[in-house]
Amino acid sequence: MTGDGGVPLLAGTYNSRDLGGVPAGDGAIRTGVLIRADGLHGLTDGARERMAELGVRVVVDFRDDAEVARQPDALDGVAVERRSLPLVTGSIEQSALDRVGLDVLYRSILDDATAHLAELARIVIRTAGSGAVLIHCTAGKDRTGVATAVLLLHAGVDAERVIADYALSEGMLSGEWECRVVAIVESLGFEVTDELRALIVSSPASTMRATIEYLDAAYGGASAYLAAAGLNGDELAQLRTALVVPGTAAR
Repeated sequence: MTGDGGVPLLAGTYNSRDLGGVPAGDGAIRTGVLIRADGLHGLTDGARERMAELGVRVVVDFRDDAEVARQPDALDGVAVERRSLPLVTGSIEQSALDRVGLDVLYRSILDDATAHLAELARIVIRTAGSGAVLIHCTAGKDRTGVATAVLLLHAGVDAERVIADYALSEGMLSGEWECRVVAIVESLGFEVTDELRALIVSSPASTMRATIEYLDAAYGGASAYLAAAGLNGDELAQLRTALVVPGTAAR
């Protein structure tokens, strides 16, 4: 996996990584196909050049219009297609202020954003062979984490590896990113409690494990979820082919 180990893939972000190399059945996720990230408003000139080197063709933004207006992606001069697929109404910070737990939030994404997650799958299919799809939200852990989990699970990645990838985010967001978000919340006049701080920055393995259990119980798993969202059998096979290099499992 490129960009893990606490070092973001793109300068000016905090939680970006290429998911290539993650074992998926008897193969592995292709490098240069699916990149996950937090906000792109702080991208450096070098990061924009790096995106071109990585072959990023489509940037999918899971934030709502208000979040985008507050921190627009710094993509001027980058030849990418931009797609907006909001997965929740309102910012994650507001969800935290409303004391919405991560378990509840993630289940609501699965239940309410089926059409957008199906469209994400189709974007990955259409982009296959020509470059990478970069998906992001604000922190790159909640909306991006759920979307990543659905794609990886469909591709045949073991649940525990999906959980491990999700859990990486907390370490990458702790520190400067956490301080910046806390400052924003405080500027709005809210007290930052330990509970609120945890909701903003944490990515506990138990939360993603519970989300996957819900996905299995309520929908029959990621593949059945995508099928119920409208993907046909050919599309499901094409998505797996787009994501996985067969016979290359390394770890």
